Amino acid sequence: MKFRAVSDTDLLVSEVALALDGADAPAEPASAEMLIRLAYDEGMNFVLAAGESHPSDAAFSGALAGERRSKISVALRLPWKGEFASLSECLDARLRALALPRVDLLILDGVSPADLHRGEVGDAVHRLRVSGSVSHAGMRAEFDGRANAALAARNNFVLIEDAPGPRQFSGEERHLPRFMSAPHFGFDGVTSDLSFLWQDTGRTPAQAAVQFALSHPLVCSVFIRPTTPAGLKELARAPLAPPLSADEISAARQAVLQSFARVMVEA
Repeated sequence: MKFRAVSDTDLLVSEVALALDGADAPAEPASAEMLIRLAYDEGMNFVLAAGESHPSDAAFSGALAGERRSKISVALRLPWKGEFASLSECLDARLRALALPRVDLLILDGVSPADLHRGEVGDAVHRLRVSGSVSHAGMRAEFDGRANAALAARNNFVLIEDAPGPRQFSGEERHLPRFMSAPHFGFDGVTSDLSFLWQDTGRTPAQAAVQFALSHPLVCSVFIRPTTPAGLKELARAPLAPPLSADEISAARQAVLQSFARVMVEA
């Protein structure tokens, strides 16, 4: 496994991170615990827990027992509802369910530019960090983060979680670090033929997708959502597969941008 530092934090995160927040997350605690333990064995040191009550909650106390807890960073994504009290209450409930004293990274969803300008969200993040329940905070981007990076930083956010899309491939350099979910080539309206990224290359399509997300210079870690141990191993080893060349990255970015543009026109 390879690792990347998140600037202005003490986080050194694996390039691939296990996310247990999707609809495909294991419904049995034993299955979730197995995935967390396997992720640890594969060198992954970063896990995103579900943002609301989920059967996988019970897996954390067993999977992160002993020294594993000190070696794995746990993230949690919660909605921002406009005020501190509801956020604090929600966070406390999730920490109790996960049997965790704190989260290493809190990602707030639904933060708007207006929220950043008013400053309440920054105050809420500051209070949670002072209380010790949150070590670092990020936000899920719903706008052009490049234009609002300084404002986000003033609100105590150290990174942005971004969805795969046109912004990922824009080449912008002055921005907060990012976390991102692995794109799904051939899905989500992206129909470009990107088979040149995996045919006769020594990479699988899923590994190529992870490497493609990591090709953005500001992406620190890519969230994966495997449903089987074999799928986890395949994705965890994506950074060790033959790396994408500069020509492959350029061609893929152009193809995906054209595909997104076509989908927007058709919509």
